[in-house]
Amino acid sequence: MAEDRSSNTEPQPGSEQYQRLLARESRLTWERAQAGGDSPSHLIDRTAWARARRDGPLWWQPAIDPDLTWGRELRFVLEHARGRVLELGCGGGWLSLELARRGHEVTGLDACEPLIEAARAHARRQGFDSAALDFRVADLNQVSLPAGEYDTVIAWHSLHHLLAVPRLMGEVRKALRPGGCLLVCDTLLDHEERSLQRAALSLPRKAAKFALLLLSRLGRLTAGGRPAESAPEPPACAVDSPFEGVGAGDIERALDAEFAPVERWRTGTWFWEGLPQYAYATMSPARWQQRAALALLRLFRWADGILLRLGFRGNYLTGRYLPRTPL
Repeated sequence: MAEDRSSNTEPQPGSEQYQRLLARESRLTWERAQAGGDSPSHLIDRTAWARARRDGPLWWQPAIDPDLTWGRELRFVLEHARGRVLELGCGGGWLSLELARRGHEVTGLDACEPLIEAARAHARRQGFDSAALDFRVADLNQVSLPAGEYDTVIAWHSLHHLLAVPRLMGEVRKALRPGGCLLVCDTLLDHEERSLQRAALSLPRKAAKFALLLLSRLGRLTAGGRPAESAPEPPACAVDSPFEGVGAGDIERALDAEFAPVERWRTGTWFWEGLPQYAYATMSPARWQQRAALALLRLFRWADGILLRLGFRGNYLTGRYLPRTPL
């Protein structure tokens, strides 16, 4: 990746450098999906959550209480989706499929062709035809969306991978029908601000991790076993995506230029970031320890909310937006 992005300027969509990076992004995305699946169903219902916690985590997300990961955000998206839906960066299609199950006509776009093919095959197995659930290969940095086609557009953790977020927001505004809305849940990687947070919150974060580690050691002593282990990640997946975080700094500016927020919130200061994953990685088979770890995480989540109210900015944005002006 270093040789491809050594210059101070970002690659231009359509350029040879950009096409190389896009091909690498697609390959890494596909390998990650194969490693751990692309269906965080434990966020949707607690039966799936319990099953996932028993069988092991997804490669990127521990199977813990959904409200400690993205459960609140997912409920928000599912509750506010209306009519014909477009999902930007649908990956393997788990969210598009859930929306189709709820009666929406859904189109999912993603640049990773193998994932789109897998999504199509899975949709067919679930009994959906392309009229109800349509998956298409599309580069969101260059896509041209049809005018007045959708009631809801959803971007679930996809915008921070894009070089051309402002351009895409213009396309989204064009594609919305009158009364339509944009639903966003995404990462805002303000590296300078996160560095300041690391310095300010380093000690409480270390204390939280130490408490979880101590709980894990006690759990191992009482259970007579080792913490649950997830499947090893393929070596390629350990390398950062070439587009990870590249568009994060543009997200709020691009949204505010084209849309007015109806409801939005931020979560996840540096204190909270990664604590659920750390807790699951150190969790032992002892049931009491698992319950205690969840109780600690709920306490840390509450502390994170206090930090947000004190002025620390969260790294994750969720919101519902309406176009500022009609086309």
